[in-house]
Formats: sequence, C-alpha cells, structure tokens
Amino acid sequence: MFYLCSHYESRASMSALAVQVTPSPHPVPAGIADAVAALLSAPEAELDYARAKVALDFLVDPGVTLLRPFVELDRLTAAARDMAGAGADEAARLRAVRAVIYEAGPWNEWRRFDYDHDDFRKMPSKLLSHYLTSRRGNCVSMPILFLILADRLRIDVSLAMAANHLFVRWRNENGKIVNLETTSGANPARDEWLRQTVG
Repeated sequence: MFYLCSHYESRASMSALAVQVTPSPHPVPAGIADAVAALLSAPEAELDYARAKVALDFLVDPGVTLLRPFVELDRLTAAARDMAGAGADEAARLRAVRAVIYEAGPWNEWRRFDYDHDDFRKMPSKLLSHYLTSRRGNCVSMPILFLILADRLRIDVSLAMAANHLFVRWRNENGKIVNLETTSGANPARDEWLRQTVG
C-alpha cells in the first residue's frame, strides 16, 4: 500500500519512497539493506534515481532482475538524446523524453508505455522492471521512469507527491514550475486539477 502525504516535493524525494513500499516477506540481506541506506542518504548531487528505484524494488521483490532495467534505461536515454539532437534546449529534450515513452516507435520496440487500468493498485505495476517489460504502469512507476530519463538529459525535474499519487514537476528555463501528469502523456496539469483529481 502507498500512503503519500498531501503535497510534498524534493528533487531528492526518491528517499521518500522508502516509507511507501510494502515490506518484503523475505529476509533482506544486511548488504542489500546497507546499500539501500547508502543510496538514500547520498548527497543530492550523487543520487542516482535508477539505482535507488531498482534497489527499493529488490526489497519488495527479490526476484527483480537487477541488470535488465539499466540496459533498457540506457537504450531509452540514448534514443531520447538522438531524438532531441545536439544542442537541443531543455524544452526539446523534454519533448524527446515524452516521445520515447508515450509514442510507439523503434526506440521502444513499437510498444509505447501506458497506464495499467487493470492492475494499477497491485505491486508489480509499481516496479520499474515490470513497467519496462510490460509497458504498463501506474502513478508510481510512470513518473519514476520519466524522472530517470529526464534527469539523464539534464532536465530540471523533481518527483512530487499528492494524496495517493506521484507526478513530476519541471522547472523550465524561465524558472516556471510545471506539473507533468505522467499517467497521461506527461502533459501539463494545473494544481487545481491535481487537487480535485487525486487530492
């Protein structure tokens, strides 16, 4: 179960996910627990969102494949960089991240990423490895994938929380904060809409 606070935001808010995951029924090796603690206590500049998410997913499901997500993330990152082109501004890089996730093409094996209407509350939909494989996720896995790719393309994004919901906030080049609803194409979402919809 996920219990999110009313509104909270931080660029390093991956650490907040630690209080959201259902504890694994399996014993967690001390080395893994120490590794996760180190990931979550790292300085913001050293935080690797992908490593943190995969480590947290492993605590929930020790069957998670640890290498495959990074291969897929590297491929999607490269595709977004190529799509944006050399010297692209931040808005163009953001459009490229949107495209590699939400538009079907060779960059995602002609299988766009989408919301899982059938299984959105179950744990597999919250796991990054499941989302990357099935292409169907929820308001946990979808914003985290977007955050990871956008951060890799040096886009000023953060993970934000509302009641029972995660989304992404983008600070554009003019300093304006824009909510991005990643369960719906990462389109802009007004604060009022988020309050009415998920609040």
